[in-house]
Amino acid sequence: MVTYSLEVSHALLPHVPELIQDLDELGSDASVILSALRDLGVGPRHGVADLGCGNGYVSVKVAEALGCQVVGIDLFAPFLAMCEARARQADVSQLCRFVHGDLLETYEDIAPVDVAIAASLGDVLGDLGQTVAAARRFVRVGGSMIVSESFLRDGATRHPSRPHGFRDHAETLRLLTSWGDAIVDERVTSSRATRSSRFEAEAIRRRADGLGLRFPELRGELDRFVEAQSAENDYVGANFLDAVWTLRRSA
Repeated sequence: MVTYSLEVSHALLPHVPELIQDLDELGSDASVILSALRDLGVGPRHGVADLGCGNGYVSVKVAEALGCQVVGIDLFAPFLAMCEARARQADVSQLCRFVHGDLLETYEDIAPVDVAIAASLGDVLGDLGQTVAAARRFVRVGGSMIVSESFLRDGATRHPSRPHGFRDHAETLRLLTSWGDAIVDERVTSSRATRSSRFEAEAIRRRADGLGLRFPELRGELDRFVEAQSAENDYVGANFLDAVWTLRRSA
């Protein structure tokens, strides 16, 4: 699951933290998520779970801005050290806890929170309905879920090799509400891939070049990874819109 979600080969997996260390937001816009949380009135009395927290950027920004308790969960153990370092640097370690685990199982060990963030999980857990099903297990009844995902623009080209993660706006709304939860807010923006793809591509290429000098046996794998990331950014930027939805969890 980790290699699939990060879109890397097994050979490159140990080097992922270095490859992406110059990137802050891994596919999600923290400012929009923060705005949605503020509109919910989230503050120091509340608990927030960041599902698939990655390098901890969103978790730390939420704790720093809102003063709430944040638990970040990710299956890729090397990310957790990055999360903890980021929290220390922002002086919010007392507000943040990072847990290594599978989102389909970890909810059993974490007390229900007020809000769960599911940001750019794509089709790692299945279709969007299955992502919502996983997220709502972390949330108390009456609590909220912040879901950040992309949907196809009108007239967009569908990607033949990724069946779950590519749906239009109407199908996205159907899946978001497939468990009876209510959509209380929707914020649609232009694709982050369009705005940041040049910086991300250059940053990843720079790190890949450095790794290739130290590990020449990985040069082919690194080149393929960089080319695939660039092609994916181009496709997403041309065919998708980003959105952040707030859902109210039903019984």
